[in-house]
Amino acid sequence: MASPSLLDRARTRFTNALKDLGARRIAGHLQVDPAKAILIFGAPRGGSTWLEELVRTIPSTATIWEPLDLENNPPFARIGFWWRQHIPEGEQWPEAEALFQDLLAGRMLSNYLTRTSTLADLREADRLVVKFIRGNLLLPWMVQRFPLPKPGVADPPPVRGDQFAEEARHLGQIPGSDRTTTASVRRALSKLSALLQYSFDIRGTPGRLVGG
Repeated sequence: MASPSLLDRARTRFTNALKDLGARRIAGHLQVDPAKAILIFGAPRGGSTWLEELVRTIPSTATIWEPLDLENNPPFARIGFWWRQHIPEGEQWPEAEALFQDLLAGRMLSNYLTRTSTLADLREADRLVVKFIRGNLLLPWMVQRFPLPKPGVADPPPVRGDQFAEEARHLGQIPGSDRTTTASVRRALSKLSALLQYSFDIRGTPGRLVGG
Protein backbone atom coordinates (compact mmCIF):
# COMPACT_ATOMS: atom_id res chain seq x y z
CA MET A 1 0.00 0.00 0.00
CA ALA A 2 1.44 3.33 -1.09
CA SER A 3 2.22 5.95 1.54
CA PRO A 4 0.07 9.11 1.52
CA SER A 5 1.44 11.86 -0.65
CA LEU A 6 2.61 15.17 0.76
CA LEU A 7 -0.61 16.74 -0.53
CA ASP A 8 -2.74 14.06 1.12
CA ARG A 9 -0.95 14.53 4.45
CA ALA A 10 -1.38 18.30 4.23
CA ARG A 11 -5.08 17.88 3.42
CA THR A 12 -5.54 15.54 6.39
CA ARG A 13 -3.80 17.96 8.76
CA PHE A 14 -5.92 20.83 7.48
CA THR A 15 -9.15 18.82 7.87
CA ASN A 16 -8.19 17.75 11.40
CA ALA A 17 -7.30 21.32 12.35
CA LEU A 18 -10.66 22.58 11.07
CA LYS A 19 -12.56 19.94 13.06
CA ASP A 20 -10.49 20.66 16.15
CA LEU A 21 -11.36 24.35 15.87
CA GLY A 22 -15.04 23.56 15.32
CA ALA A 23 -15.15 21.15 18.26
CA ARG A 24 -13.55 23.65 20.62
CA ARG A 25 -15.96 26.37 19.49
CA ILE A 26 -19.06 24.35 20.32
CA ALA A 27 -17.63 22.99 23.60
CA GLY A 28 -19.92 24.09 26.40
CA HIS A 29 -22.82 24.72 24.04
CA LEU A 30 -24.04 21.15 23.62
CA GLN A 31 -27.51 20.16 24.81
CA VAL A 32 -26.34 16.99 26.56
CA ASP A 33 -27.45 15.73 29.95
CA PRO A 34 -24.45 14.51 32.00
CA ALA A 35 -26.75 12.22 34.01
CA LYS A 36 -27.61 10.32 30.81
CA ALA A 37 -24.00 9.71 29.74
CA ILE A 38 -23.17 6.15 28.69
CA LEU A 39 -19.74 5.15 29.97
CA ILE A 40 -17.83 2.26 28.40
CA PHE A 41 -14.88 0.93 30.37
CA GLY A 42 -12.54 -1.69 28.96
CA ALA A 43 -9.01 -2.99 28.63
CA PRO A 44 -6.92 -2.58 25.46
CA ARG A 45 -7.96 -5.08 22.78
CA GLY A 46 -10.94 -6.05 24.92
CA GLY A 47 -13.73 -5.27 22.43
CA SER A 48 -14.62 -1.80 23.73
CA THR A 49 -14.29 -0.23 20.28
CA TRP A 50 -16.76 -2.70 18.83
CA LEU A 51 -19.14 -2.02 21.74
CA GLU A 52 -18.79 1.73 21.14
CA GLU A 53 -19.67 1.19 17.47
CA LEU A 54 -22.90 -0.49 18.56
CA VAL A 55 -23.83 2.01 21.25
CA ARG A 56 -23.31 5.09 19.10
CA THR A 57 -26.04 3.87 16.75
CA ILE A 58 -28.49 4.98 19.46
CA PRO A 59 -30.18 8.17 18.16
CA SER A 60 -29.03 11.52 19.58
CA THR A 61 -25.69 10.26 20.88
CA ALA A 62 -22.12 11.36 20.19
CA THR A 63 -18.90 9.72 21.34
CA ILE A 64 -16.04 11.09 23.41
CA TRP A 65 -13.05 8.93 22.55
CA GLU A 66 -10.63 7.75 25.26
CA PRO A 67 -10.24 10.96 27.28
CA LEU A 68 -7.64 9.31 29.54
CA ASP A 69 -5.14 9.05 26.68
CA LEU A 70 -2.69 11.42 28.30
CA GLU A 71 -0.72 12.10 25.12
CA ASN A 72 -3.75 13.15 23.09
CA ASN A 73 -5.78 14.76 25.89
CA PRO A 74 -3.34 16.69 28.12
CA PRO A 75 -5.74 18.17 30.74
CA PHE A 76 -5.71 14.98 32.81
CA ALA A 77 -1.91 14.73 32.62
CA ARG A 78 -1.62 18.30 33.88
CA ILE A 79 -3.35 17.46 37.16
CA GLY A 80 -1.16 14.40 37.76
CA PHE A 81 -3.10 11.51 36.21
CA TRP A 82 -1.16 8.48 35.05
CA TRP A 83 -2.17 5.73 32.62
CA ARG A 84 -4.04 3.54 35.10
CA GLN A 85 -5.13 6.16 37.59
CA HIS A 86 -6.94 5.05 40.75
CA ILE A 87 -8.95 7.37 42.99
CA PRO A 88 -10.18 5.77 46.22
CA GLU A 89 -13.86 6.05 47.09
CA GLY A 90 -14.41 9.11 49.25
CA GLU A 91 -11.23 10.81 48.00
CA GLN A 92 -11.52 14.56 47.50
CA TRP A 93 -9.80 15.63 44.27
CA PRO A 94 -11.55 18.82 43.11
CA GLU A 95 -9.42 19.23 39.97
CA ALA A 96 -10.23 15.71 38.78
CA GLU A 97 -13.92 16.12 39.58
CA ALA A 98 -14.03 19.40 37.63
CA LEU A 99 -12.43 17.77 34.58
CA PHE A 100 -14.92 14.90 34.61
CA GLN A 101 -17.78 17.38 34.98
CA ASP A 102 -16.49 19.22 31.90
CA LEU A 103 -16.13 15.93 30.06
CA LEU A 104 -19.64 14.65 30.76
CA ALA A 105 -21.21 18.05 30.00
CA GLY A 106 -19.50 18.33 26.61
CA ARG A 107 -17.20 21.16 27.63
CA MET A 108 -14.04 19.15 26.78
CA LEU A 109 -13.88 18.64 23.03
CA SER A 110 -11.14 18.30 20.43
CA ASN A 111 -10.55 16.61 17.11
CA TYR A 112 -9.06 13.59 18.91
CA LEU A 113 -11.86 13.24 21.46
CA THR A 114 -14.54 13.44 18.76
CA ARG A 115 -12.81 11.20 16.20
CA THR A 116 -15.85 8.93 15.73
CA SER A 117 -18.48 11.69 15.75
CA THR A 118 -19.14 14.59 13.42
CA LEU A 119 -19.80 18.15 14.57
CA ALA A 120 -23.41 17.60 13.51
CA ASP A 121 -23.60 14.52 15.75
CA LEU A 122 -22.37 16.62 18.66
CA ARG A 123 -24.85 19.44 18.04
CA GLU A 124 -27.79 17.00 17.85
CA ALA A 125 -26.79 14.82 20.82
CA ASP A 126 -28.68 14.78 24.10
CA ARG A 127 -26.27 12.31 25.70
CA LEU A 128 -22.61 11.41 25.31
CA VAL A 129 -21.02 7.99 24.98
CA VAL A 130 -17.62 8.12 26.70
CA LYS A 131 -15.18 5.32 25.90
CA PHE A 132 -12.49 4.77 28.54
CA ILE A 133 -9.43 2.54 28.27
CA ARG A 134 -7.42 1.79 31.42
CA GLY A 135 -10.04 3.60 33.51
CA ASN A 136 -11.56 0.66 35.40
CA LEU A 137 -9.95 1.69 38.70
CA LEU A 138 -11.93 4.94 38.58
CA LEU A 139 -15.35 3.29 38.44
CA PRO A 140 -16.18 3.18 42.19
CA TRP A 141 -15.15 6.81 42.66
CA MET A 142 -17.09 7.98 39.58
CA VAL A 143 -20.26 6.13 40.54
CA GLN A 144 -20.06 7.79 43.96
CA ARG A 145 -19.36 11.30 42.67
CA PHE A 146 -21.64 11.60 39.62
CA PRO A 147 -25.36 10.86 39.01
CA LEU A 148 -24.72 8.33 36.24
CA PRO A 149 -26.87 5.48 34.87
CA LYS A 150 -26.39 2.25 36.81
CA PRO A 151 -23.30 0.54 35.36
CA GLY A 152 -23.24 -3.12 34.45
CA VAL A 153 -20.04 -5.18 34.25
CA ALA A 154 -19.99 -8.01 31.74
CA ASP A 155 -17.56 -10.91 31.85
CA PRO A 156 -15.49 -11.02 28.63
CA PRO A 157 -16.45 -13.56 25.96
CA PRO A 158 -14.29 -16.69 25.65
CA VAL A 159 -12.43 -15.24 22.67
CA ARG A 160 -10.06 -12.28 22.42
CA GLY A 161 -11.76 -8.91 21.92
CA ASP A 162 -10.54 -8.28 18.37
CA GLN A 163 -11.32 -11.85 17.33
CA PHE A 164 -14.77 -11.55 18.90
CA ALA A 165 -15.49 -8.33 17.00
CA GLU A 166 -14.34 -9.83 13.71
CA GLU A 167 -16.38 -12.99 14.25
CA ALA A 168 -19.44 -10.92 15.12
CA ARG A 169 -19.11 -8.78 11.98
CA HIS A 170 -18.93 -11.83 9.73
CA LEU A 171 -21.31 -14.12 11.61
CA GLY A 172 -23.61 -15.76 9.07
CA GLN A 173 -21.48 -14.67 6.11
CA ILE A 174 -18.86 -17.42 6.22
CA PRO A 175 -20.11 -20.88 5.19
CA GLY A 176 -18.97 -23.67 7.50
CA SER A 177 -18.04 -21.40 10.42
CA ASP A 178 -16.72 -23.25 13.45
CA ARG A 179 -19.75 -24.12 15.60
CA THR A 180 -17.95 -23.60 18.90
CA THR A 181 -16.78 -20.11 17.94
CA THR A 182 -20.21 -19.23 16.55
CA ALA A 183 -21.91 -20.40 19.74
CA SER A 184 -19.52 -18.35 21.89
CA VAL A 185 -20.20 -15.25 19.80
CA ARG A 186 -23.94 -15.79 20.07
CA ARG A 187 -23.68 -16.15 23.86
CA ALA A 188 -21.63 -12.95 24.01
CA LEU A 189 -24.12 -11.09 21.82
CA SER A 190 -26.97 -12.26 24.05
CA LYS A 191 -25.04 -11.08 27.12
CA LEU A 192 -24.34 -7.73 25.43
CA SER A 193 -28.03 -7.24 24.68
CA ALA A 194 -28.86 -7.93 28.32
CA LEU A 195 -26.13 -5.54 29.44
CA LEU A 196 -27.45 -2.68 27.32
CA GLN A 197 -31.00 -3.25 28.49
CA TYR A 198 -29.78 -3.46 32.10
CA SER A 199 -27.59 -0.37 32.03
CA PHE A 200 -29.42 2.44 30.27
CA ASP A 201 -31.51 4.93 32.24
CA ILE A 202 -31.36 2.98 35.51
CA ARG A 203 -30.12 4.31 38.82
CA GLY A 204 -28.64 2.50 41.78
CA THR A 205 -25.64 0.43 42.82
CA PRO A 206 -23.47 -1.34 40.26
CA GLY A 207 -24.70 -4.69 39.00
CA ARG A 208 -22.91 -7.64 37.48
CA LEU A 209 -23.95 -9.75 34.53
CA VAL A 210 -22.51 -13.24 34.20
CA GLY A 211 -23.03 -15.17 31.01
CA GLY A 212 -23.50 -18.88 30.65
